[in-house]
Amino acid sequence: MGAIDRIVERLARRPDVRFLREGEVLRVLPKDEGGFEVTLARTPAGWSVSFDGWHQEFATEDRAVECVAFGMSDACRLRSWHRDGQPMRWTVEACIEGEWIEGRTTGLLFFPIAAATEVRTRANDFIKI
Repeated sequence: MGAIDRIVERLARRPDVRFLREGEVLRVLPKDEGGFEVTLARTPAGWSVSFDGWHQEFATEDRAVECVAFGMSDACRLRSWHRDGQPMRWTVEACIEGEWIEGRTTGLLFFPIAAATEVRTRANDFIKI
């Protein structure tokens, strides 16, 4: 049984978690607009995990699954920067000993320059840590 099958089996026991499986792609949907989507996809090179626009590639299944669990937990939050209502940059943050620490950032190469920037912070709490 592969990673996606194992995760789907566990999520199916959680009526509070909505998810979609499309072949080798699993999307865990946010509870509300205060959360973000977590996606796990099998790729030719390994695994890709994304939290909305943020993403990271993994060579091993175990590391990808750990990242999915982290994104579903209350120890993770996602900050996004928007211009003209369009997201342009995402940073993952981890709560370590009660303090939020910035992690990796993903951003677009091209975005509106003249517009004001709005920062949004969202988090999931499917897994309590």
